[in-house]
Amino acid sequence: MTQYPVIYYYEARVMEEDYTIHVVFPDLKAAGLSASTAGNDREDAREAAQDLLAIAIDMAVDEGKTMPEATPIEKVDIAQFYVGEEVGKPFRIEIEYISV
Repeated sequence: MTQYPVIYYYEARVMEEDYTIHVVFPDLKAAGLSASTAGNDREDAREAAQDLLAIAIDMAVDEGKTMPEATPIEKVDIAQFYVGEEVGKPFRIEIEYISV
């Protein structure tokens, strides 16, 4: 089983109850692989993250690339992955492992 930490950023839209959940895999981003997706709710965002991880693994295999080592979740620097992104200021950030 392949497992990587993923960061969820909850970005408020027009109303506080209306938000987008941006998702990023820090290890994939650092390796120059496709690393970001989004969802309208937590379940949608998690499914999108699982799909993205499966696609990234398939692409790495097809291109003969090695997948990066997974960073332990307690060592992920959350702030560096939304600063400079096209993501509004998050009102909540969560992190967990995603596996495929």
